[in-house]
Amino acid sequence: MTRRVRKDDFPVSQVRRYLEPGPIVLVSSQWQGKTNIMTLGWHTILEFSPSLVGLMISAGNHSFI
Repeated sequence: MTRRVRKDDFPVSQVRRYLEPGPIVLVSSQWQGKTNIMTLGWHTILEFSPSLVGLMISAGNHSFI
């Protein structure tokens, strides 16, 4: 049984209000037909206008492509 999860899109300019408290976030990706999701605990706001979010994914991590 496949379960569908509803995803919401947020304008990049408003995302920082959710990220600034420092929550654990889920990052999903798709590359060459492979999908992946990972938890991410290190992220930061790099710029406010235009909005820019920074994060680190180590090359030793399964999620690094």
